[in-house]
Amino acid sequence: MYIPGHEMIINDTLAKLSKNQRDIIDIGKLKTGLFYPDLPCGKYNIISKNNVFMTSKTTCSFINLLKLYDPNNNEFYEIFQSHKGILAYLHSMSPSPSYTARDVRTAILNQCLTFFLLALYDDNLFMTSPKKKISFFWLGMLLHIIMDSYSPAHTIRKVTYRIDIPPRSIYTPSRLMRKRVRDIILDTIKTDIGNTVKTIEEFTVYLRDIFKDDIKSLEYISNHLDQIYNSYLMFMFDMQTTTKMQSIIGKYKPKEYQTYKPKNITNFMYYNNQFNFYHQKKDFLYNIDDLTYKMMIDDCIFIFNLLFEASKSNVTSDPKYLKTLLTYLTDNTFRMTKKDLDSQTGPIDVD
Repeated sequence: MYIPGHEMIINDTLAKLSKNQRDIIDIGKLKTGLFYPDLPCGKYNIISKNNVFMTSKTTCSFINLLKLYDPNNNEFYEIFQSHKGILAYLHSMSPSPSYTARDVRTAILNQCLTFFLLALYDDNLFMTSPKKKISFFWLGMLLHIIMDSYSPAHTIRKVTYRIDIPPRSIYTPSRLMRKRVRDIILDTIKTDIGNTVKTIEEFTVYLRDIFKDDIKSLEYISNHLDQIYNSYLMFMFDMQTTTKMQSIIGKYKPKEYQTYKPKNITNFMYYNNQFNFYHQKKDFLYNIDDLTYKMMIDDCIFIFNLLFEASKSNVTSDPKYLKTLLTYLTDNTFRMTKKDLDSQTGPIDVD
């Protein structure tokens, strides 16, 4: 959904909150978080005990969106990963057509809960107890996922018109090489290596050893080292925060349903299987009817109220607020039938 649409929705949501609630909201940070998934230019760093933190929450210029349409664009721009890569679920979309709807919904729900926790912990999930000051940047990130889930360019909902989207071949030889580098980095952070490779110097030595016989990959890594290292930290940040969230909430399983409700999600879109004009056309706010718009506002208000309530408690020892949020999202925003959850999110490509 385009940024003016997000801004209109958040303004309508804020108007429905009480004056006391609005007075404690940092509108600037809230909107920065709300716009960030569309224009991300953050920086990450290892602060202590191998824990990665987001040290800069900067939005890019709109001109950076052009990188999405460059067939030779490298995959280590955060703006690329946020839309067409492994972080596509930040827009309630599928990262790959090989994912099932269940895979995508699980990733989305995990991310929603993670952002909820980050808002309570004021950026730091590794503290012993949450701060009393809410980080509205992360609340904005959470609300972005909710809003995008109602866009016809991002999800398919029951009784929603859909143009059939033909599959497209999207992997050029140069992109396949970049994808291999990315996949090796993703595998790295899931092992103990991710605990030992900290500095950019250690990261360089590690990659040179892996790709020692691959001259093209080594040349590519050398030319984009700073960017690739920041992506390495970005991927690690995503993994660490999600793992921490799961350790807090436990094995609470989201519901599956047999019957539909109005506006049920039936599947998630995959950006690279959409023609650009289609995504742009369907992403405008005027494609959302009044009932859908009201549902979206209601979701945002519920999350605001739950966060205000949770900020007065200790979520570390009492995960009831996370379970309340998860129940709400699976009953409402991301309610899906078991049949739809088992379906694939797009035609199988070469991914």
